[in-house]
Amino acid sequence: IGNRCDPDISDAGGACLVDFFDVDEFRNAFLTSPGHPDWNPDADLIGGGGPPDGIITFQDIAILKDFFLEPPGPSASGCN
Repeated sequence: IGNRCDPDISDAGGACLVDFFDVDEFRNAFLTSPGHPDWNPDADLIGGGGPPDGIITFQDIAILKDFFLEPPGPSASGCN
């Protein structure tokens, strides 16, 4: 539940698909945490059903990679 199941970060390029637009948004936020100007809470995919962990790292990349060119999981709003 939450960001872990919804790496469709960007609104560009059409919703309901994890694509290069999402990778670009993720790239901008990589290795940031709250307070950094490029922080994007939607790119913080770790949390396992709980709150995000507060930093965007390689663990978040692994989740994004698993969903690449696929629709986001069932928690994605507006993709039903």
